[in-house]
Amino acid sequence: MLCEKNLKVAVLAVDPSSPISGGSIMGDKTRMESLSRHPNAFVRPSPTSGALGGVERKTRESMLLCEAAGFDVVLIETVGVGQSEIDITQAADTRIVVLVPESGDSIQALKAGLMEIGDIFVLNKSDRPAAENAILALKTMLSLRNMTSTSWMPKILNTIASENRGIDLLKDEIFNHKKFLIENDLLFKNRKDKLLNRVKQITIEKLNQILWENNSLSEIEQIIMSSINGTVSPYEISNRIIKNIKLDGD
Repeated sequence: MLCEKNLKVAVLAVDPSSPISGGSIMGDKTRMESLSRHPNAFVRPSPTSGALGGVERKTRESMLLCEAAGFDVVLIETVGVGQSEIDITQAADTRIVVLVPESGDSIQALKAGLMEIGDIFVLNKSDRPAAENAILALKTMLSLRNMTSTSWMPKILNTIASENRGIDLLKDEIFNHKKFLIENDLLFKNRKDKLLNRVKQITIEKLNQILWENNSLSEIEQIIMSSINGTVSPYEISNRIIKNIKLDGD
C-alpha cells in the first residue's frame, strides 16, 4: 500500500537464531515475494545472533542507513515473543503491537513489558470468536496506563490481513502518531533520548570487551579457585577484575 503511494519502504526483519547451532531461518523475503521485487521496496532479513531484546544488535544502525538512503518509511519486524523483547523502543518512533485472539495474548496483555510500549495495538484475525474478549483485555490494560493531558492514547485496530481489511486504517494511524509527535515537540526529544541510550549501550559493550581482554579466563579461574572456601565474595572478585582494566592513555 505504501509503495503504491510512491513511498520508498524498507523492511528490516529480525529472525531468532538457534542457541545450539547459531543458525537462523530467514524466510521473510520468500514470504514477501511480491514486495521484495517492488522497485520502491527493500527487504533485509537479519538474525539475532544471540542478541536479546527482540532485535539484532545493529538494527538501529541499519535503520539510520535506510533513512540516509532516502527511504520514507522503515518497518522493523521484531522477534516479538515474551515480555522482555522491548529494545525496539530504542529504534522506532512508533511501536505497533500485533496480537491474535485465542492464543493467550489477551492474558499476556495484562502483564508488564511489551504491552506497555505499544503506540498502536492491532488485533489481527479479528473475525475469530475470541476477538471480543481480547479487545476487552486490551482496553482494561490501557485504562491502567498513567496518562497526562499530552499523552498519546493508543488505539486498538481490528484487521484481517488475509483479506487486506483494516490495513488502510493502520496506515493512517501510523501517520497520525507521527503528526502527534511533531506537534507536541516529542519526535526530536525522543530521538535524542534514543541516541543517548544507544551511546550508553555501545560504551558498555566496548568496556565489556576491554574488561575481558585485560583479564584472561585462566586468571579469573585462579582467583575463583583460591576463593572457593568462601573467604572472598563474588563482589570482591569482581572488584579485583575491574582493577586490572587498562584504558588507552593509562
